[in-house]
Amino acid sequence: MGKSGYFRKYTQYYAQTDEKVIARGMLEKLLGDVKFSKALDVGAGAGEMTLPLYQRASALTLLEKRPEYEEKLSALFPGACVLIDSINEAQFSDRFDCILYSHGLYYQKDWMAICNQLLNLLSPGGKLIVIMNVDSGDWWSLVSKYSAIKEFSYTPFSQFKKELEKKLKMDSHPFSYSVGFGSADELISFIGETVLGISKAEVFMEHFESISFDARRFLQKYGSFKMKWDAEILVIQK
Repeated sequence: MGKSGYFRKYTQYYAQTDEKVIARGMLEKLLGDVKFSKALDVGAGAGEMTLPLYQRASALTLLEKRPEYEEKLSALFPGACVLIDSINEAQFSDRFDCILYSHGLYYQKDWMAICNQLLNLLSPGGKLIVIMNVDSGDWWSLVSKYSAIKEFSYTPFSQFKKELEKKLKMDSHPFSYSVGFGSADELISFIGETVLGISKAEVFMEHFESISFDARRFLQKYGSFKMKWDAEILVIQK
């Protein structure tokens, strides 16, 4: 997908969901009056979740693999270090009091390995905050149904959480949010391209009828073109 197409898709998504507003408000409450010497936002994107860290950290690093976001992040968060790289390749000499990783694990093959990598970047007593959709609600009903064709890694969240709880001290904070659409076509496109990550047109068309059925199912369920998604904020203590 080209630069303009990528930004158009995600600009449309953020205009149709209250997820960032809800998650950001919860993060503000969870962090409270705490101050950080150094903080890291992994996969910062356009900075929708960055402000709570920016307001509390003396030094903030924003890690984002897409160079298209560099100018916007630098303008929104003066003084922050914007690093254009992926978490798989980036090298850090610093250790951080707080690391935020919001909706990024889906793009990783080994969720636990990435979490261990991030935990190793924490200073003693530091916090790793992970935000993810969970295996319930409308989002999971789609992802699990099309598990054979999805292009992202969707390990069941509950399974991943149990593995973390065996090894680490953590708190979990569930929440739900909605994603709405102006038409059935918008919802169908979103299900195929964003929820399932289908980038090949022939694959999308192969499943078009089934995806259309799901879009109509949500219309019947809610009386409008929308979905309800469940998510959690995990606060993991080193």
